[in-house]
Amino acid sequence: MKRMTFDVYKRQTKDERLDNLIEKNKVKIDESERIKTFNRLIDDANRRLEAQDKIEELRNNLNKTSDGKKISEKEWDDIYNKR
Repeated sequence: MKRMTFDVYKRQTKDERLDNLIEKNKVKIDESERIKTFNRLIDDANRRLEAQDKIEELRNNLNKTSDGKKISEKEWDDIYNKR
């Protein structure tokens, strides 16, 4: 029983020391720096969304304009024959 309790105590202290070492070696970032980083990420995401919306709008405009310029087959034959 004593050996078991000693083993448990030994493992607990080993884990505590390891946790302390990990906590000491963690890279700490200032709160202001963290806020700047997240704001930059948010701005970047917003820029990408706006660009994607603009691209989609341009595609829609191109599709609308190309639909209005269709020429019937008869008209195309007339134009071809004239040239």
